Amino acid sequence: MLLSTIVVSAGTRDLLEQCLGSATAAMASLDSELIVVDNASTDGSPEMVKEKFPGVRVIANDSNVGFATASNQGLRACSGQFALLLNSDTVVSPDALAALVEFMVERPLAGIVGPRLVGGDGATQASASDLPGLRMQIGSFLGLRHLVPRSAAQALAKTPGLGRAIETLSAGYFTPALSSRPRQRAPRQVGFISGAGLLARREMWEQIGVLDERIFLFLEDADWCRRAGEAGWELWYVPEVTIVHLGGQSFRARSGGRSHHISRERCTSLIYYFNKHEPAWKVSLLKLVVLSSLRARLVKLVVRRAARKIDSEAYAADASLLRDLLRVTRD
Repeated sequence: MLLSTIVVSAGTRDLLEQCLGSATAAMASLDSELIVVDNASTDGSPEMVKEKFPGVRVIANDSNVGFATASNQGLRACSGQFALLLNSDTVVSPDALAALVEFMVERPLAGIVGPRLVGGDGATQASASDLPGLRMQIGSFLGLRHLVPRSAAQALAKTPGLGRAIETLSAGYFTPALSSRPRQRAPRQVGFISGAGLLARREMWEQIGVLDERIFLFLEDADWCRRAGEAGWELWYVPEVTIVHLGGQSFRARSGGRSHHISRERCTSLIYYFNKHEPAWKVSLLKLVVLSSLRARLVKLVVRRAARKIDSEAYAADASLLRDLLRVTRD
């Protein structure tokens, strides 16, 4: 079989139905299979798939085992020469998958290939970048991006010598790097491809192993990309191929609408990733930066509560989360 598409779902029934409809149409011309790994959804997602997409294989978990473990269930069960990891909150254009597969077939050293992800408004998302590094995490946790207005950052990023520095300041979860420059449409090699839409070669994951299941969520894709690159595989970003990615819907469904930017998963994954790949001094500095950011947020929360800008229920929930993250980071 040529292509296996693996969709991990957790409580996103309507989005999953939309995703599967688009993926099914995009896979129609390929020798392919579609696998859904459901992480204990309570919204009828597995039943919907069986009813509306009877040709789709469903692996239903009794608990939420995380993105990496669920993706690995799909990888171990699939038969494709290539496997596409696809978030349930994506919409695939009709020719996207055939184009990605063709690109991979033409480059035998390509281990991972990714499309340009765009939001529901058509804006380019940061779907390819350098590997997560200390500089971008400092910029993110200390909120340095707020020092530079977005419009000014975009203008300054075009200035020779300033582009990468400004991108780091204006970055969020990771540095957009190449993907933030929409007029550059030529394929290029990168260090990181987002797991929201990632095509992998079987020979690659059979050599380096599957995703690291010690990561519940966030940076499991970065770890996989890093291991692939270190093993000599090429990682390609193909911006002329686009997939719509609504972004973070599974996490929001499980977290009650919270952003991933300050979450237990993000903090634990970052520290684990740095412990695994970076020297001890970088791990220590990362923890210092994260702790400083969390303490500042806690102080700000206390001030907002004193000024009655937040109700007691919301304050208690947010304060509890921040104290939990402080414990996680110190450990």
